[in-house]
Amino acid sequence: MTRVVVEALTERLERITGRRQAKATVEEMLEIGGRCAAHMTEPGHSLDHGDFFYDDIGMPK
Repeated sequence: MTRVVVEALTERLERITGRRQAKATVEEMLEIGGRCAAHMTEPGHSLDHGDFFYDDIGMPK
């Protein structure tokens, strides 16, 4: 029984630690994205990918 409890606690700790690491990774990526966005100019700053590939009347660039 002790072994089962230890395994369960170990698995739980790994899940919690993994979530914290994933959250830290996401926060770090968002921070990097924010820093990159501050240096971007038009049309690269646009959120619409169509700006990169199509002209004003919808034809490929």
